[in-house]
Amino acid sequence: MTIDGYTYSHDAVARLLSRLAVIPDLQNVALQSSSLAGVGKQTIVHFSIAADVRSPGASS
Repeated sequence: MTIDGYTYSHDAVARLLSRLAVIPDLQNVALQSSSLAGVGKQTIVHFSIAADVRSPGASS
């Protein structure tokens, strides 16, 4: 699966990555891209995260 989103800091992206990494049904959680963008006067972070979903019954 791929998650494409926006947030206000690279720290927030790192927190999301660490939280996704401990979900038992996900594996190979990895940041694909992260870049700064501007919306009006606000600087935001655009990111993409990829992960594999474990097959039903697969062991962790």
